[in-house]
Amino acid sequence: MDALHDLIGKYAQSGRDAGLIIQRIHECNSLHLNKANKDKIQNFYDVLIRRFIAVGDALHESGDGGPELERHSQLDVLTKTLYAISQESPDIAGAMWSRRLGLFYNAMLKRLNDFELTSSDDKSDTFWPSMGSLLILRAIPHFFPCTDLRHVVATPALLLAGQCLTHTPIKSKGDLMKGLFLTCLMMEYTKDAKRIAPEAFAFIAGILQLFAFTPKDHNIKGQIPNIALALRITSLSYLRQEAIDSCHDVQTAQDLDNLQLPIEKSGFDSSLTSLAILVTTIRLTKNAINIYSDQMKDTERELFQRIPESLSCLQVKAFSNVSEVVGSFMNDALVKVCALMTSSKARQPLLRRTRANANQLSIQTLAPRLENPSSFSVSKDHGKDRRQAEKDRVRREYKREHKVISRELRLDASFIENDRRKEKEARDSKARERRHKNFAWLVQEQATLNQQVAKGGGLLKGGGIGAARDKVASGKIGIKKGGKFR
Repeated sequence: MDALHDLIGKYAQSGRDAGLIIQRIHECNSLHLNKANKDKIQNFYDVLIRRFIAVGDALHESGDGGPELERHSQLDVLTKTLYAISQESPDIAGAMWSRRLGLFYNAMLKRLNDFELTSSDDKSDTFWPSMGSLLILRAIPHFFPCTDLRHVVATPALLLAGQCLTHTPIKSKGDLMKGLFLTCLMMEYTKDAKRIAPEAFAFIAGILQLFAFTPKDHNIKGQIPNIALALRITSLSYLRQEAIDSCHDVQTAQDLDNLQLPIEKSGFDSSLTSLAILVTTIRLTKNAINIYSDQMKDTERELFQRIPESLSCLQVKAFSNVSEVVGSFMNDALVKVCALMTSSKARQPLLRRTRANANQLSIQTLAPRLENPSSFSVSKDHGKDRRQAEKDRVRREYKREHKVISRELRLDASFIENDRRKEKEARDSKARERRHKNFAWLVQEQATLNQQVAKGGGLLKGGGIGAARDKVASGKIGIKKGGKFR
């Protein structure tokens, strides 16, 4: 990580240059070029995840940073590079994400342990994950499929988001915004597969109740733990009054569309923050209705049971008196939820399955019971007279026997041919060994003769044409000197 930062600080003049450096590092060390780069790519993948979190945290604290930093474009480049590496080597990506999700889970447990040692009125610190961690969780659906029944990365990430959404304490409006971000994230994970995220619906209902009740209403049943704790915090007890006071600035539909939750920390203290949280929650409710409507087999009433109760307690008339746009927006959401809850088709009650009887447990037999098998006519002979049926039956039997005999002959011929080849190979190998032995003896003898010639015949003793000629020349064999040797 430090080496990458030093490289970027030395050669990059803007955020685009930093992204270009990251892309070139990946292209020069790609697995398509050399499979031995696996360790390098694995380390580089971990560094990219850590840098993504760091850039996301900096974006939350200081904004985009202008043309010199361009943190949004850096996040885009990091996302594309992580996606490319995930496609090249899914094993590396799965292993690194499993490790990273484990670190996220351990960090969440540590934050929850630290919360027990702090005062509930102290809102200086937040116990929610950083914005960079939330953004990297948002990028997971771009890297891996979320429609699989079980996925090594997507499924643990979804479970981690649900645990964080229901157990992390809420102490400020910024925590509410991060909770809404995780709610959107869980809906993004489950919308394509039409799965249910109960933590997301419980959190939406809890936020609506935060806007519906006053500090005097503390005995609210059925709340998730962090929402029950938020009702006791003074800064979050007057969210409805702050939202009603902010409705004066929203008089047109364009003003309502501009109410968006910011990522930058500087937008958390805006005067329209409370109203933006309420409007975003209602938008999530409408999106959930559009996703799960007519898809849950008449179980929508149980799924959205608490949301209409929370909407009905919001006192829409109080918002309508200040701004008709906000009032009609909330009333439209309430009408859609109520229409979904009041289904014309009555749901069948749950029934306990009866125990299987002996007929269901027994194995079904497929062999027909025939009193006279010889008189039974198969389906191929249906509609034929007895003579033609008998003729066809004999022809089929002959054809089957012919196939069986042909197969046996082929097997026998193959077996005989294999034995013949083995015997021939044994004979040829013995003859080859004898021939090689003779060749070796001849080569050795030839080598001995070559050595004798090289030493001038000094090794030769006795007969031989060369030795006889020398003796003839010297007259030592009983022939006169100068005589001819014939």
